[in-house]
Amino acid sequence: MNRIGKLDVIGPGLTRRIAGPAILVGLLLCSVGCRPPAVEFQNLHLVASLRTACSAQKTDWLEGVAKAVETRHTEGEMSDAEREHFVELIEIARRGDWEEADRRCLAFEQAQLGRTRERPPSHEHAH
Repeated sequence: MNRIGKLDVIGPGLTRRIAGPAILVGLLLCSVGCRPPAVEFQNLHLVASLRTACSAQKTDWLEGVAKAVETRHTEGEMSDAEREHFVELIEIARRGDWEEADRRCLAFEQAQLGRTRERPPSHEHAH
């Protein structure tokens, strides 16, 4: 080991042996805890609307989605987890980081594929 000031510097071989497993553990933890929530069927259109607002960089569209998210949540039609994820993405766009917001909206949209959710309300009518 080399000594610089009061810090010990680990040699390159040991650094590589530690870095590989540390990266794998980080990726594993992120894959378990970083996946966006499953959005209920009746709220899926808001995922697409948010992505459209971000890709077009339209503040008025973004604020329309933000209002709809708050309304759905207040009415009990959206879970806390869903709302929190939408708000996180909306805040990124509000800060002006449209490209990051769009990238994360795409990931949010793709994460909805194959997810388990409640069945949509039936609109069957007796004729």
